[in-house]
Amino acid sequence: MTTQQDNFQPRMRQLVDWEAAAWAGLAASILSFLFAMLFFDAADLLNVLAAPILGDRMTTGFSVEALFAGLALHVLLSILFAFLLAFILHRWGLIVGIIGGGLMGLALYGFNFYAMPSVLPMLGESADLWIFQDSMMGAAHIFFGAVTGGIYEWMEVEEYVPA
Repeated sequence: MTTQQDNFQPRMRQLVDWEAAAWAGLAASILSFLFAMLFFDAADLLNVLAAPILGDRMTTGFSVEALFAGLALHVLLSILFAFLLAFILHRWGLIVGIIGGGLMGLALYGFNFYAMPSVLPMLGESADLWIFQDSMMGAAHIFFGAVTGGIYEWMEVEEYVPA
């Protein structure tokens, strides 16, 4: 005869795989930038990405300063987004990672292009942000989120600990 104590299973919780999230953010930042370059000029993209760092020192056209500042900020923010995405979606599988990541990418688009210009005025003025407020940039953000979620779920090593 078994007792209730013999059937006791400790409740487990899944840990977030932060390393997988960092790699997913890095890979998605590169892939999404390449995706956006299909529709927009690379120099314009880099100038918009570098605007929060360079501020009044923004130039038009290509500059090495905008290249390094824009790519550094893009990769850093992509990894931070991947950490947030991993924290929210780590309990589910690949399909939820891709769909949930795409939805979070769409939310990120709204935040970047409609909330941030009110906080950082240089985004709306010197960077000509209105050029990028279209469906292709929205698609690039959805692509970024979906790729981030998909790569994270694909690379995640599922580890459980007692709750």
